[in-house]
Amino acid sequence: MTEEDAEEWFLRYRHDLEEEVGRGWKRRLAEKVGVAETNVQTWVKSGRVPPAVRRAITLADELEGLKREHEQLRSIVGGRWIESESYSGETRYSVHEMDGKTGLGRLVAGNIARIEDARELANLPAIKARIERAVDMLGLDNMYDHPNDRKYVQSLQEIDWAAKTPWER
Repeated sequence: MTEEDAEEWFLRYRHDLEEEVGRGWKRRLAEKVGVAETNVQTWVKSGRVPPAVRRAITLADELEGLKREHEQLRSIVGGRWIESESYSGETRYSVHEMDGKTGLGRLVAGNIARIEDARELANLPAIKARIERAVDMLGLDNMYDHPNDRKYVQSLQEIDWAAKTPWER
C-alpha cells in the first residue's frame, strides 16, 4: 500500500468510525488497537497511521465480523435462525426458518426487541416436539376411560401452541 493509499484509507476509516460512533471515535479506535488516545490524535494531525497499526485495525475489524457471523450461526436452532439488525443504536431481531418446499428461508417473526424473546420463538418447534414426546411417553391416549377425558386429551394435542394469541393479532 502506497503512502497516498494509506492516507486515503485512514481518512475513509476515520469517517466511517465517526459516522458509527460519533464524538468518541478516537477513544474507540485507541481501545481497539490498545494505544493511548494521544497516539490517535498524533495520527490525525499527521494524517498517517503506522503500517502495523493499520494491519491491527484491519484484523480487529475482521475479527468483529467473524464474531457476528459466529453468533448468527450459533443462533440457528432446529432449522430456525435469528438475525439482528441495528438502527440508530437500537438492535432488533428476527426469526427465520427454512421452507421445506422451496428450500428458501422465510421470515417467521420480525421486529423483536429482546434476544431472549427471539431465542424462545426460535425454540418453539423443539419445545413442542418435546411436549409431544412427553405426552406419548405418558400414554395419555389410553389413560382415561371417560369420553370427556379422551376429548380433553385430544383437544390438547390439537392445539397450535405456536399460534398467535388474540392480543398478539
